[in-house]
Amino acid sequence: MKHTTICLVALALAGCTTKASESPAKKSAPSLGSSASRSAADAPDKEKPAAGTLKESVEYFDGSTPRKLWLSEELIAEFDPSDAGRDGILRADPAAREVEQPQASVRIWRLAGAQRGDAFAKSVGSTSLRLSPVLHDGPSPALPMHALPGGVVVTFPSAWDRTHIDTWLASRGLHVQGDAVVAEANMYLVATAPGLEALKVARELRETGELVDVAPNLWRQNATR
Repeated sequence: MKHTTICLVALALAGCTTKASESPAKKSAPSLGSSASRSAADAPDKEKPAAGTLKESVEYFDGSTPRKLWLSEELIAEFDPSDAGRDGILRADPAAREVEQPQASVRIWRLAGAQRGDAFAKSVGSTSLRLSPVLHDGPSPALPMHALPGGVVVTFPSAWDRTHIDTWLASRGLHVQGDAVVAEANMYLVATAPGLEALKVARELRETGELVDVAPNLWRQNATR
């Protein structure tokens, strides 16, 4: 079974979709995000012309600061890519093409069919084909890419033991995936489907006001932490 790595991004969802103001066999469980060093493809937007203006965004919290990510109109991410995954995507969109990027654990696709983004990911994805829409740091598709492999990283109150955590999550139809991410911090990965569902769950958990920290499990291309 393929080993996965983790990149914890301290984001907590604050809202939902809005308009931009201007401008081998896979595990069924959600994988943890990964990161890689910056490259020329990750250069600041001012160094390259924007290929267009993205219209849809999602809001989230970076600590106490509200921020946004913009939804790609063409790109999706395939986590733990495989030949079977490629076949599944090409059956749904025969004109889809791979986009070169350096991280082997994620394959980026440029879609050409009528169905795009999270709708495509939900329609074509399965327990063995985990797909997420690609998101960008700003309204230009030239900006760094992000994607959601599934899961929300949650830091629970230190007084809560594992039984309390499991009971609390079960009352919301959720469960912990695997062992503690950081046992000393009482930090666990709460399982979700990949894609925007993870942001929805993160927002709902944050809004309970009972948790220390809530961060969607976010993959970021060419980032170091």
